[in-house]
Formats: sequence, C-alpha cells, structure tokens
Amino acid sequence: MAVRLALGSLTFPVRASRAGLPLRHRTVTLTHFPLLHLAVGADGGDEHRARGFAAEYLPPEWFDKDDSLETTT
Repeated sequence: MAVRLALGSLTFPVRASRAGLPLRHRTVTLTHFPLLHLAVGADGGDEHRARGFAAEYLPPEWFDKDDSLETTT
C-alpha cells in the first residue's frame, strides 16, 4: 500500500545566535553565527497531520576543522 503525503507549510527562518562558549580552532574563534530553523507541515489524509522541526548552526563556509583540507602556500 502506497502512502500519500502532501507537504503543507514550510518555513525556514534564520536568526543570529551567540555561542555559549567560544568555538576555537587554531587561530580562529567563533562567537556568533546564524541558526537555521526548519518547520514542515505534512498531511497524510484521513485526519493524519504532522509537524516536524529541525535546527542547524550555519558556521562560515571557511570554518572547517578537517585538517586534510589544509592548503599550504
């Protein structure tokens, strides 16, 4: 039996957030970065509705702790 699912609402606001503790790696310290929130509403029919939520910090693209990506000049 196939499940039919319709996405209703989708919102993804971004807000500025401050780290509780500074995030340090080598010579860089991050104290502020954006926080993305995601809210999704879904309708499965026959009065079956659901809402899901997620959130993720969005550090700058250049902030990567993977040492294998290190470039030497």
